[in-house]
Amino acid sequence: MPPVTPALSRDAVVPYALTAAPVAASAQEAFAKRIHLLYKNLLTGVSFGSLTLVMMLVPMFRHGPLHPLVQWWAIASALWLCVGFGLCWGYRRLARRGDADARVWAYLASGGGAIAGLLWGSLGLIVMRPELQQFETYVVTGLCLLSVGAALGYAVYLPAMVSFSIGIIVPLAASFIAGGDSMHIVMAILSLQCCAALIAFGVEFNRALRNEFELTSKVSALARDLEAEKQQVLAASAAKSRFLAAASHDLRQPVHSISLYVGALGRFVSEGEGSRIVHRLHGAVRALDGLFEGLQDISRIDAGVVPVQQRAFALSMLFDAIDMQFRASAELKGLKLVFEPTDVVVESDRMLLERILSNLVSNAIRYTFVGGVTVRAVRERDTVEVRVEDSGIGIADEHRELIFEEFVQIGNPERDRSKGLGLGLAIVRRLSEILRHPLSLESAPGRGSVFSLHLPAVSLGASFVAPADAPVETTEPPGALPGSFVLVIDDEKDVLDATAIVLEQAGAHVLKATSGDDAIDKIGQEDRMPDIVMSDLRLRAGESGIAAVVRVREAIGERIPALLVTGDTAPERVAEAAASGLTLLHKPLRPEAMVAALAKGLEATP
Repeated sequence: MPPVTPALSRDAVVPYALTAAPVAASAQEAFAKRIHLLYKNLLTGVSFGSLTLVMMLVPMFRHGPLHPLVQWWAIASALWLCVGFGLCWGYRRLARRGDADARVWAYLASGGGAIAGLLWGSLGLIVMRPELQQFETYVVTGLCLLSVGAALGYAVYLPAMVSFSIGIIVPLAASFIAGGDSMHIVMAILSLQCCAALIAFGVEFNRALRNEFELTSKVSALARDLEAEKQQVLAASAAKSRFLAAASHDLRQPVHSISLYVGALGRFVSEGEGSRIVHRLHGAVRALDGLFEGLQDISRIDAGVVPVQQRAFALSMLFDAIDMQFRASAELKGLKLVFEPTDVVVESDRMLLERILSNLVSNAIRYTFVGGVTVRAVRERDTVEVRVEDSGIGIADEHRELIFEEFVQIGNPERDRSKGLGLGLAIVRRLSEILRHPLSLESAPGRGSVFSLHLPAVSLGASFVAPADAPVETTEPPGALPGSFVLVIDDEKDVLDATAIVLEQAGAHVLKATSGDDAIDKIGQEDRMPDIVMSDLRLRAGESGIAAVVRVREAIGERIPALLVTGDTAPERVAEAAASGLTLLHKPLRPEAMVAALAKGLEATP
């Protein structure tokens, strides 16, 4: 299986592992949530306890003055209910500030529950006195209901529920045993059984609640960790993008100068060994230019400034253009390149679709050594499937997603530049998403690959006319700027000098400036105003080339044509330049391309 070779080192993203620290944190969080719910239920329980206290005392009032023991019990119970309200209020106040220690408040709830239970249960002992036995049934029923309510409300924290339930039932059972008769003995046994059943029920209910809280807390902890890792990945990606943009800009500056100097040198060295050396220098600069163009394409796509112009056109026209582009390279490798005839009409952006198919065909030829490459279109109702099939090395399943990443190539560990840069398929995926043309891949090692693109089909009608091919742009020959006055603004001296040499060879008069202020000062010393401005996008001291162009236009009092040149591939920079409405050229520029762009800008001037 051929190795996968990334051109740039990548930080490995380690899958999240459930370590001891997150588990402990989630358990503490679950416990805190249970105590929070306990005090919420406790506030409800104290409220209903106050109502129960009143309801128990009212019948006794109706039968005359309260028994002294009942009076003392009522006072103690009322005071303890006030303490319960105070505990609930204190907990909620601290919880809002995040200062509530769940363990401490759990102990307070357990101790308070035991005291409250004993207070309620002691009423069972009091009413067993002969003078109060008429209230026995009434009180026992109320106490049993309180026990059931405690089992439901306080089961979220088992010690609080057990202490309260035992505090009520044990004194009540003791009062029944003290009655001495068989009926009270049976009632004592039943009350103890009821207490055991309530505790058993509370244990199971508590286990279910605890598991639910712990599971919820673990999920919350995992979600937080995942979000934190996501932010780290996004930050790393942004840092990588900034690094690549900065490195690209810094590298483009000297390469741009080299490209211009080599172009200028070619006019003086036209034969012999010097000519061959210049030719090789041209080849090296073109290779660097290819890398930077790929980065530029990625940046323009990421910046969202790739224009899309959907229209209907015959797919055969596109097939013919790509066939002419790659037939020679296929024949050099002894491969058959076949474009099956088709009469289908599709709706897409022709230029972007041609870029996608060109990259797919180029990739297929690069990794095919025996056999050939076939491109065909299959019509299926309202869609057209364009298939690029090859008999190449194929792609293993574990590499299917990896090949669409930047700077990743299969079977190129030595980073042979003749095998490309690893940007083609990354551009293919991005462009297919922009055009909303689903992309699919079928492949197996040693059996070739099939890349499929699905496009909307257009039914042929009498009114359809195949659009003519766009005219091929030609580069401007040397001397294409005779007599023109070009203002060049760049903070790099080498770039300024190299640009001036190339433009002067093209017949232009060049005014060099390093900033907007410098340009305005030097314009004032000239006998004429510039015909066109070409400024770097990023100047020193944070000055923007866009702002420099605006200031020059204001100083001249005329909206002269202007171009921007940049070595920055950051998406935000590309978007900024696109928003300005100025033509943006990317470093490194070939001399003829720069001259052609300036000549075109001058031609467009009214």
